[in-house]
Amino acid sequence: CERRRLMPLFSLGFLGFGKMAEGIFSGLVAKEIVNPSTVLFYEKNQELAQSTVHKHHIRSVECEELLGVECVIICVKPQNIESRLYRLRYLT
Repeated sequence: CERRRLMPLFSLGFLGFGKMAEGIFSGLVAKEIVNPSTVLFYEKNQELAQSTVHKHHIRSVECEELLGVECVIICVKPQNIESRLYRLRYLT
């Protein structure tokens, strides 16, 4: 019996891409649950964003562009979440 590859028909976004997001992303890719070409992320730290693009070959976007994906995983520290969500709230 051949194992079916699960590649979602939805886009996935990460708000923040530190260690927690990298772990989630890597696990989803390793288990073939998500296709990296459907993943977007916003990271405030530009150096981290550039290294993430280079390492994982996923697309870095402005925070507002996450509104276009079907599922957003929030991976920011609790003390930073309010400012990130506030920015998105007034765009919807």
